Amino acid sequence: MSYYNTDPQYARQEKQDFYNWLKTELKLSIYESRQYMCAIKGVEDFASTRNYHSKHLFSLNRDIVFETVSELLLDDAFRNDYVVRCRIYPVKPTDAIYKLVKYAAAKLPSYKKKLEKRESAPVWDQNNTLYVYKGLLSCQRKGHHLITATAVMLGLKNKDVRMTVTYCKDCNRFFISEVSYEYYRKKYGAIIGNIKLEHSNVTYNGEFLAEESPLHLCGYNVNQQDNYSREERRFIISKIIDRGIMSKYEVINYLEYFISHNGQRSRNRLALEKWKEDLQFTRRYQRESDPVYGITAIRAIG
Repeated sequence: MSYYNTDPQYARQEKQDFYNWLKTELKLSIYESRQYMCAIKGVEDFASTRNYHSKHLFSLNRDIVFETVSELLLDDAFRNDYVVRCRIYPVKPTDAIYKLVKYAAAKLPSYKKKLEKRESAPVWDQNNTLYVYKGLLSCQRKGHHLITATAVMLGLKNKDVRMTVTYCKDCNRFFISEVSYEYYRKKYGAIIGNIKLEHSNVTYNGEFLAEESPLHLCGYNVNQQDNYSREERRFIISKIIDRGIMSKYEVINYLEYFISHNGQRSRNRLALEKWKEDLQFTRRYQRESDPVYGITAIRAIG
């Protein structure tokens, strides 16, 4: 079932009405009005390439216009890629969108209150989980109610890392795209918190993908590019354990895997030394809240 009227006549009429509104209500020149029309057409073309619930910006159904605009503003690819590419154009795509929204709101007054009312997401708690997704968020395909939120994670030197994320009111979950996550990772280094992939292939027994491990998602690595010091790596590991993101046993399990599967390669010689250092540190690491047991005897079972 279509969510919009597919008759080209309706789209043409909507475009003409918007064009006239730009000239008469906003008193823009013919040149400026045409530039805004071109900007909206480009944004609509972008939206048509995404798996949105609606995809159309010119429709007699105002719900479709606002729905498409909402999805665009939540789309990381639109904000971080398309908008940046269009900086050289006379009219910014976001400016064109806001004028279209203003036009649609003027045509349907009941939407004015909805535009002025800002929805709030739950306050972030360190026990919340942030899900990293690749491609298109599954909640978008399902037409869920999405709003913008802020996640606060722990960075190096105990500094807070604030990130703009998406909150799904239907799933009660926080999401961030892989592109945005990598942006924050490169900017702040370690991002320590409950971070998981939306669809993960990680297993603790047998083969698993190192890049999907909670250690890696929190920023732990031994590569030369980040070149974390021994103290920084230990800080990441200790906070991961202290906050219950991973148990001490799980961290050891991953480090042993890195050593046994990747440490044998000649190009990983320096990495191997760091993994071994971090493994020794983790084995000795003791949380203050952990109970201490005195072992007085060791016996064989059976």
